[in-house]
Amino acid sequence: VSFLRDEGLADIVVVEADGSRMLPFKAPRAPKEPVIPDAAVAVVAVVGVDALGATLSEEQVCRADVVASLAGCALNDAVTPDIIGRVLGRREIWCHAPSSAECRFYAAVNKVDGEEQLGPAEQIAAAIAQHSQGVASILLTGEGPTGRGTVLRRIPVSEAAS
Repeated sequence: VSFLRDEGLADIVVVEADGSRMLPFKAPRAPKEPVIPDAAVAVVAVVGVDALGATLSEEQVCRADVVASLAGCALNDAVTPDIIGRVLGRREIWCHAPSSAECRFYAAVNKVDGEEQLGPAEQIAAAIAQHSQGVASILLTGEGPTGRGTVLRRIPVSEAAS
């Protein structure tokens, strides 16, 4: 990654490092995950709004045991905004490597593809803000004018908590 930037071959390099098995919610197994390149300037932890109400099991949440441990809940509990907030709101879970010490950290709620997802996404954002330890901003992303993954709103942590 550093080579691409240093040689002028790319202005921006995005590295996806989740391995969530296409599930909407995951917690990393620190300190081995996530692997963050030395040249990283930002880390974004992402959850799908469709994780709400899922059963905290390996069939519906990647690394359900890690999520349960970090959130202080039990396997097979329903995923709530609070559970998500306890995992996505903590920078040290996602940015534990020395190379990530200076990275900006964001939490993103994805799949906000219509009005019906906006309310649940805002509940998740409020929970992330409530548990925030080092989150720069919360991003709501989804289907937008530039396609999937468009940043629809950038919410300062102080605004989301109120």
